[in-house]
Amino acid sequence: MKIQIEPAQFPEDADSIRLLFSGYAASLGIDLTFQSFQEELDSLPGKYAPSQAGSLLIARADTGIREHNTNGLVDSITSRFPSTLGCVALRRSSDGWCEMKRLYVLKEARGERLGEKLVEAILAQARDLGYRGMRLDTLPEMTAAQRLYRKYGFVHIAPYYETPIQRTVFMGCEFLGS
Repeated sequence: MKIQIEPAQFPEDADSIRLLFSGYAASLGIDLTFQSFQEELDSLPGKYAPSQAGSLLIARADTGIREHNTNGLVDSITSRFPSTLGCVALRRSSDGWCEMKRLYVLKEARGERLGEKLVEAILAQARDLGYRGMRLDTLPEMTAAQRLYRKYGFVHIAPYYETPIQRTVFMGCEFLGS
């Protein structure tokens, strides 16, 4: 399966991103009210907008379906909504750092290394935006995610914000040469 990872477009991708973010939240089994999650959904792209020094990437399967104009020539590959598979975002944090948020891959798309591709893409975005490094939070039971983060240079760090979820794991990755 060929996969495209690209910046989400708003308002076109808003519904797809809301569904992915909601799937992400449901998979955690915790209440994200303390993160103003509903406000985040309602204001997309919000803190992930390029104008806020953020980024929101969406992964789609390329179906190969082609649109034709009246002359029968190929105009474009319709990959707008055929199969949205996952997403990842970053937002500005502090001291020249950013925070990775909402990495999520649909169950049907797992096992294809899509999580790795999304992490690689968001790290590249962070570097392109000039950030010194990236932080994230996760839960201890998300061991596969933690292995993935370690693969890309993330290490355990001190908490960088207060959270009511006492078992939160904080990780960070400083970019070399920044």
